[in-house]
Amino acid sequence: MEKLAFMFEEGMLARHMSFAESMRLCMVNKDFKALHLRTWRNVWRSRVRDLTTSLPAQADWMQEPSALILAGMDAGMDDYVLGLLEPLTELEHQTSSEHFISRLCLFVFRALDLQRLEIMCSLLENGSRELSMAANDRGCSLLWLSARRGWAAGVQLLLALGDSRGTLPQLLMQANHRGENCLHVAVQHGQTGVVRALLVAAASCGMIRIFVLWRSHAGETCLYVGAAGGHLEIVMMLLATARDCEATRELCALAKNNGNSCLHISIHNRYHEVARVLVKSFGQQLVMMAKNNGVTCLWISAQNGDLAMVMEQLAAAGDRALELLFAKKSNGVSCVWISAQNGHAEVVRALLQAAGVHARELLMVTRDDGASCLWAAAQNGYIEVIDVLLAFSDRELLMLTRHDGESCLYVSAENGYVRVMKRLLAVGGRDLAILRKNDGCSCLFACSAGGQEMATEILLKQYGKELLPLTRADGCSCLHISVYMGYENVFKLLLHASKEAGVESAMLSMTTVDGSSCLFVSVQMGYPSITRKLIEEGGAKLLAMKRKDGTSCLAVVRNNLMRLGSYCAAKLKCQHTQVLTIVEKACLRYGVELE
Repeated sequence: MEKLAFMFEEGMLARHMSFAESMRLCMVNKDFKALHLRTWRNVWRSRVRDLTTSLPAQADWMQEPSALILAGMDAGMDDYVLGLLEPLTELEHQTSSEHFISRLCLFVFRALDLQRLEIMCSLLENGSRELSMAANDRGCSLLWLSARRGWAAGVQLLLALGDSRGTLPQLLMQANHRGENCLHVAVQHGQTGVVRALLVAAASCGMIRIFVLWRSHAGETCLYVGAAGGHLEIVMMLLATARDCEATRELCALAKNNGNSCLHISIHNRYHEVARVLVKSFGQQLVMMAKNNGVTCLWISAQNGDLAMVMEQLAAAGDRALELLFAKKSNGVSCVWISAQNGHAEVVRALLQAAGVHARELLMVTRDDGASCLWAAAQNGYIEVIDVLLAFSDRELLMLTRHDGESCLYVSAENGYVRVMKRLLAVGGRDLAILRKNDGCSCLFACSAGGQEMATEILLKQYGKELLPLTRADGCSCLHISVYMGYENVFKLLLHASKEAGVESAMLSMTTVDGSSCLFVSVQMGYPSITRKLIEEGGAKLLAMKRKDGTSCLAVVRNNLMRLGSYCAAKLKCQHTQVLTIVEKACLRYGVELE
């Protein structure tokens, strides 16, 4: 060991051993490393000096020492790394080689990544201005990365260097590929201490106003980012800074490219404390802002059912509260409409009370397809919301339909909301019950198509005689559609009601535009029990009916079996076979000619 130390100190070992080998020896043997640090550093300095003249010709000369420097950083051998970096930083001032500069950037970014302050300090203090302003392939500068990590020591180092070299304004305004500067990323990650240090630095160089009002490519300000993350302390710090530099109104007016303001995003993400601070700070100006699609902050609060936030915004809107209430999304949806759709009864009541004498007018605001707020509540079965809406409205709202003619009763019947149906019928009565869509579908048709038994019972009990004979534009009746969908219980309810109303024969004889009766639909779909019931009720007359093209129901079921073939599911084929048997036996019984 002593001989090895003597040879190394005299430079003899350096002449017989490669730099990599000597470096590895130092890294492995701690005693040897501590004893000969000064000696190999001198050897490395002489190596670098010799290589200076051949830099352009030997672009890869840094490959071996680079690997060792990075390995030393990873191993925590800061003293050796610093020894290697000292001659390299001296060499930086003597060469303009891009390859060499990029290697130094690699070292400084690795030091930042590992938070090795001493190494980073050595590189930056001895290096050029360009090195301290370096950025990675995504445009993230050293200050940007340090701010994101919340590495306060690294941030302070970079800020101090920028201040001493006169590059602090450029350093603060460096942005990544998305246009986000160091303040954006510090706010985004909730790094309160870093945010405070950056604001102080910006104020010291007279850049505070530009710094606070800076927007990313998407239009996000630091205040927007803070509100989006719910960082209350940071938001309050930014608001105080904006007041100090008289940038409050400008900061409030800045929104994302899609019109989303800081209040929009805080309410959307349900950061209520942040939202309250913003409303208190900016008042009417911020509350009245709308996104590009027309959505206001009040609209979002109504959608979320946040009653307290709704009341605060209405109070902040002041004399423009009515304008805010009537503001609509681009598809025509108002704040009352969206709160009704989401079942927020108390919010609906508060909005209508705030509208005062204009409440009925507000209720008549419909979506672009003509759907009213009452339709939206009925679609989702919100009986409490419907009670509130009916308390503020008259029959005009109840009779409003979509552009396709669909009423609030129709959509509630379609979804089987029995309580809603009863409430609507209690107010709308017969006039509402007989409303039909543009294609002729009634609310009874909707129940039959959806298999809603209880809803069907309610309609048949109150208005069966009027609703049963109604058909769709193509001639399809409610009985047809219940048979087609295979809802046997609904079919039986309709058939029983037809008997009581004395229209059974007419119902069974009804045909579509191509001449298909209910029996044709049943045999076509392969429903044995429904087919048997129809034949029992309709007898020979129903059995003998033919389509307009002359096809009988027996021919239909035979064609079905031929079409199904041998590859069809056994259950389906069995059903159609049963239907064929039922029809053939019925034809023999009633004396209907077999084809």
